[in-house]
Amino acid sequence: MIVFLDVSYFIKELIMCIVFIQAELNSLATNLMFYVIANIVKSIVEKLLQVLTEKKSYGKLISTQIIIDLTAIEETLKYFLENDTKKLFSSIRSKLMDKLNEEKFKNSMYTFKTTMNMAIKSLDISENDIVFENLDTSTV
Repeated sequence: MIVFLDVSYFIKELIMCIVFIQAELNSLATNLMFYVIANIVKSIVEKLLQVLTEKKSYGKLISTQIIIDLTAIEETLKYFLENDTKKLFSSIRSKLMDKLNEEKFKNSMYTFKTTMNMAIKSLDISENDIVFENLDTSTV
């Protein structure tokens, strides 16, 4: 059996959709871009976490895939995630670590970072002075 070593298709599609939204907002409403994307990410992550917390036990392959997908989301969208969400991601990953296939994880993350490099870089807003906790929505 051949196991595809990569981040789930729907996670990559999610990231690309956010990149497209970012591109549109950058040309139309740059000042609102961070706020809108942060809220989209929050909504999506809430739904994802709801699904992940419904089932308590996963097999080795599914556990590894969940860790891969959560890591990809966190590394790509880190500037748009709240600290509580990052802690919840870490908590979920820590519960699944005993079932992690480390080789699959490393290969998947390498493949993801290589193939999605431009998308990942476009969502890196670290050079901006925007921080989620300091976002004053009263001025939006």
